[in-house]
Amino acid sequence: MKITEYNATNSTSDRPSDLAAAFIAASERGDTMVAFLSQFDFDSREEIERAIVELCRAMCDDKWLGSKQTQTSIPSMKCLLRRFTDIFGKQAQIDKYPAAISGEMWHGNYARMRREKMVSSMFDREKDLTRYKAAYERLTACYGLSEIDEKKLHFFVCQVRAGREFPDSLRRMLYVWGKKKKTGKTTLAKALVCVLNGSEDMDRYAYFTTTLQTEMQIKGFAVPKIAECRCAMMDECFFNDMSKVYADFKKLITGRDGSARLPYGQEFTWQGLPNYIATSNEPLVNFIKDWNDRRYLSINLESEPAQKMTDSEVLELVKDYCVNAPDIDFHDFADDIFDASDERGEQTERADEFALDMQKEEFLAYIGNANYVAGNRFAVENKISCKFFVDYFARQMGNEAQKRRKEITKAAEDIFGERYMGRFWLLDDLRKRADEIKRGQYESEQENEVESKEETDKLPF
Repeated sequence: MKITEYNATNSTSDRPSDLAAAFIAASERGDTMVAFLSQFDFDSREEIERAIVELCRAMCDDKWLGSKQTQTSIPSMKCLLRRFTDIFGKQAQIDKYPAAISGEMWHGNYARMRREKMVSSMFDREKDLTRYKAAYERLTACYGLSEIDEKKLHFFVCQVRAGREFPDSLRRMLYVWGKKKKTGKTTLAKALVCVLNGSEDMDRYAYFTTTLQTEMQIKGFAVPKIAECRCAMMDECFFNDMSKVYADFKKLITGRDGSARLPYGQEFTWQGLPNYIATSNEPLVNFIKDWNDRRYLSINLESEPAQKMTDSEVLELVKDYCVNAPDIDFHDFADDIFDASDERGEQTERADEFALDMQKEEFLAYIGNANYVAGNRFAVENKISCKFFVDYFARQMGNEAQKRRKEITKAAEDIFGERYMGRFWLLDDLRKRADEIKRGQYESEQENEVESKEETDKLPF
């Protein structure tokens, strides 16, 4: 029922308007304005705000409520009228009050109700596996998706469809990326976010789009888009430097619900699930600050779509796929894609870079030149700590080497083996390993020279 179905202007000295009468009856039951408004249907925050203004105007202008006879015979009506004139009679109040109340009502209740209604309308139907198979084959052929790419997409679709039944610990972000332009990543993401929110209008994608600042509530009075949407899209979502917020971002991905406060209003709670689709030109390794992370389902689109399709065709194709994709066992399916969703992080990348440097001639010479005490391989001087490796890289990197101590230690263990009791290496063992590396490099060079000579001898001149 819409509040506009009540007549707000038909008051007389003998009876209040229909709208005023409805609110007076609710007030006598002890209902607040929010409780009264909650019985009506609203499609947007702006509609709630207009309803509040209309209710205030109807109460202030009501002939029956404002008559001396009413206020004398029913003292409670005088108090009620004063409440509204205090709001409607002051410009500051009429600006602030509707904004505060409408924001809390929309984000705290109506947005979620409207979202669930749209999603149910889209997905509460019998699955057609024939349509799913056809959509699956066309999607994979058009976008060049591998079998594991399709599994990641299937997992994410089922994650969003399951709503609050999906285990938080298994939640993933769908990350669609590609360095080249015109690979269709944005179009595919738009279609996915529209369908997964129950919309069949591709132009609605902007409503489902958000930023990392909003979702993490970094900026003031931010209410996450997931308070309104079952799934939200972020284009180029990550900062260039994620070091200060990455720990909080990890908590965001596996959480749910929260609280917020809008201008002029009180704090309120919102309900939402962090189902995010991200698009980017950059691989995840540029942003992950840990050794690795399994919170992502990364799909790399490397080339232009094999078939040109309009937005409406892509939307229909994605709809067939999302609506009809078979249900899955979340834990079993997560195990299937476990390795494929294990994304390398910055620490792993840096450790690998240090490991390469440790196999170069300069570093091997550094080991060879270290002071060795003969006669007792376990002498204090022959015990090598992490500082030995850090000091080498500090010559090039300065204080940054100390900050990268964990990565340098990991690289040293990968190349020279684990430390005794997790404390030290023996210089004798390091030298033996260095000799093995040099010998292997020499043999590899000799093999390459032989192969090169053989190829040269085959030439006809």
